[in-house]
Amino acid sequence: MKRKESAKNTKQISKERKRSKGVSQWNIAWRRFKRNKAALAGALIVGFVIFLAAFDSLVAPYAPNATPGFYTGEARTPPSLKYLFGTDYLGHDVFSQVVYGAKAALFVGFGSAAIAMSLAIVVGIVSGYYGGFIDNIMMRLTEIFLVIPFLLILLVFLRVISAVAPSGMGGL
Repeated sequence: MKRKESAKNTKQISKERKRSKGVSQWNIAWRRFKRNKAALAGALIVGFVIFLAAFDSLVAPYAPNATPGFYTGEARTPPSLKYLFGTDYLGHDVFSQVVYGAKAALFVGFGSAAIAMSLAIVVGIVSGYYGGFIDNIMMRLTEIFLVIPFLLILLVFLRVISAVAPSGMGGL
């Protein structure tokens, strides 16, 4: 009798498992993301900039180095319907320059994030694999880089480069 009840309970439990689906981590993260208004606004802005960078030649009315306002006396004009962000002192359309510059800005941003992520993965793998003394050294180096301001690191790097190549970066 117990075997029949046990088999019956097992079948009932398996049916219930089929009916009730667990919530995945992606679903939880997506729900939390949708509730966060700042994250949605940030994603919308980044998406808009990516759209501008992808379709820069269609969105921008002028080439980035074109000077449509220089010859017509429209240099340094304020924003208008013809020049959305105005023009600079040479008559360049500022909106066109911003749109074409978005591609370079995205490349630098995503590229630096990819490099940082790659380095972090390597440091994490080495620390996790070897552990002990190597892990402690890696953690101290990581803490040093987190404490020292980036500008100071850049100045030291430039000083070392100028000592190696006295004519500056062009001498490398």
